[in-house]
Amino acid sequence: MAFLHRLSVKVTAGLAALLLLLAAASVFLTTWGFRQAESNATIRSIEGLEQQGRDSLLQLVRRQAEISDTQLARAENLAAAAADYMARMIGRDGSVSWDSSVLVEGPGGQLYDASPDRVTDVWIGNTMTYDAQTERDLVDSAMLDPLFPALMDRHPDIVARMV
Repeated sequence: MAFLHRLSVKVTAGLAALLLLLAAASVFLTTWGFRQAESNATIRSIEGLEQQGRDSLLQLVRRQAEISDTQLARAENLAAAAADYMARMIGRDGSVSWDSSVLVEGPGGQLYDASPDRVTDVWIGNTMTYDAQTERDLVDSAMLDPLFPALMDRHPDIVARMV
């Protein structure tokens, strides 16, 4: 037991305790540092992905808006041409080649144009009444009959519907 009172044993024990304390502190600080780095990397990754998602969505929305603008401009041009044509037709003498006698009554009471050389279809359901306003609508739409073949040649994907 006398060797426990020696100075060299005390110094060695103190150094060993100091080394253990330094090793524990190093392990703690290294582990803590890695956890902090992992946490920071995760947060920055999330922020980066969110920003990338926002940027991609904004780019997609802008592209879709451009496509919609192009489609609407095309429709606007077609509508303006049709409106100009209609105004000229009315301004001339207002006469069109519409004859309501071409309408025949179908089996369900509906009226339709059965002529095979018609440019546009006319169909009046059996729940609708054929009155002066309906006749005026048909006269107005008949003004567009000469225009449709030219429009269809230039824009084969257009569709018109009058309800």
